[in-house]
Amino acid sequence: MRPVMNSLRKDLELSPYPDRGGQKQAAKPVPIDERPLDNEYAWKGTPYAVDGWLKPVVTSVQISCDDPLVMWFSDSSGRAYMTRDGMKTCADVSRGLMGARVRNLQASPERTFVLYAETDRGVAITRDGGMSWRSVEGGERPQFSAGNPHAWQRRGAVELRVSDEGRLMRRGKDGAESEWMTGWLIPIATWMIATPRGIMAGGPGGAYLTVEGERWSEVKLWRESETGAADYLHAYWMGRYYRLVGD
Repeated sequence: MRPVMNSLRKDLELSPYPDRGGQKQAAKPVPIDERPLDNEYAWKGTPYAVDGWLKPVVTSVQISCDDPLVMWFSDSSGRAYMTRDGMKTCADVSRGLMGARVRNLQASPERTFVLYAETDRGVAITRDGGMSWRSVEGGERPQFSAGNPHAWQRRGAVELRVSDEGRLMRRGKDGAESEWMTGWLIPIATWMIATPRGIMAGGPGGAYLTVEGERWSEVKLWRESETGAADYLHAYWMGRYYRLVGD
């Protein structure tokens, strides 16, 4: 399911009271084709829900030392993922960590599939890209970098930072700042990381990449699927109402 964040809409009245999970909800039922529910079971959830399927925060991005198509990233869910085809498809490689939550990653500067993971149970290493992991001793631990999305980051000719309001700001040659989020599904940024491939940034709506500041292109780091059950249900009953569909 693609991310939905109706709480940003100006035309939707929000209730002053959160739902049982502490999340924002609408004052009136949201139309069925605009709800952030699994379309197969929309009638089982609350009709007042406004947000759903939001993407986690990416905590680190690492690219292989000698293969630009091989990359790893970790997110706020504590998982690590790997791609071998330049981010066209990604696979979870954190199962071998036996429940340990990944906080940061560091790729080897010398070997393609060697990767270190900083977890809540210590540091682990994989020598096969993530299929298997083992704990490492103190002398073998690398230096993990900690990025700050609110600090200016440069890659080539583009210089960006995330503002306190969650907006991506670009600084020109004259020092002037301007917001730059053209093409984003949900215009809120929660993370930004400069990589050898360009600057990656993202938020509740997904991840994006810019190379030399030319444009933003969406990067599918997590699997998404779409169903048409809610649209079908809506169209069916509308058809019955207008007598376009018979009994």
